[in-house]
Formats: sequence, structure tokens, C-alpha cells
Amino acid sequence: VKKTDSKEYYCKAEKYLKICLQRAIRLERINYSEYLTYVSNAHHNLGFLYGSHDYNKALSHYREALSLRRKLFEATQNPRYERDIAETLVNTCWVYIYVISDAMKDKPSGAISLPENPVSIASEALCIHKKYLTKGVLGLETNYYTALLLNGYLNLLLSYTSIPANSEYGMKC
Repeated sequence: VKKTDSKEYYCKAEKYLKICLQRAIRLERINYSEYLTYVSNAHHNLGFLYGSHDYNKALSHYREALSLRRKLFEATQNPRYERDIAETLVNTCWVYIYVISDAMKDKPSGAISLPENPVSIASEALCIHKKYLTKGVLGLETNYYTALLLNGYLNLLLSYTSIPANSEYGMKC
């Protein structure tokens, strides 16, 4: 996609994902887990869509997807849904990396405000991926090492800010 065309594609993708959410509300003949999967996937994909340019929208959609995916896992205890939780956590971490990086460009002093602790998000993703890590299975190993990388990278980025390790998130740091 050419840069000049990207806005058009974002608009189309946003339109279709919002249609998915609207239609999900009217779904009557599917079971609860199918409904939660459908809606959480739409929110997750909207989070991904906004992830590199509208951080607040991205985080909002990821929070909604995470909430729904947690409900789904609690109801079913299916490992697939727990790995979906980890996927949303990892994507949320990437958004925080963008947020922190942009804040460091704008505020060289390193003073930034974050609504939640991105390191704990990365740590939770790492714990989930570690639980399902199977040596020699490429996808599972890749997920684990990605979460491990995010954990280290977020710790490194935050070490350049004025946020202490035990900071209260949701407050200006």
C-alpha cells in the first residue's frame, strides 16, 4: 500500500470492523463463546489498526478485547483463549513502546504519563507464553521470545524516563 493510499485503507478497514461489531450485537443464534470470540476479535483487530497512529483508540480497543478474552477463558478454560489473551497483551505492549518512544521525543526530560504498567502487561504475556512453550515448535517459541523481548525492551525504555520501577501507574510520573 502506498503511503498516499493508506488513509483510504484505514478508513475502509475501520468501517468494516465497526460493521462486524454492530452485527455481533444482533447475533442471536450463536452460543456465548462464539459471540465473545467474534466481538473480541473485532476489537483486537481495531486495536491493531490504530496501533501505530492513534494510541488512545488502540489501547481502548485492546482493553475491550482483553476483557472479553478473559471472560471467554474463564468460561471455557480453553488454552487457545488464554493464548489469545497473551496476543492482545503483546500488541498492547507494542502500542506502549510507541507511546513511550514518542513521549521521549517530545519530552527529553523523560516525564511521561501512562494509564497502566506496561512492564506488568509484558510480564503477564510472558507467563502465559512460558506456560505453553514447547521447545522445537516454532510458533510457540517465537511467541515466548517476543514476550521476553518486549519485557526487556519496556524495562529499558522506562529506565530512560522518570518513572521509577515501583511507580503508581495512572498517575503522572
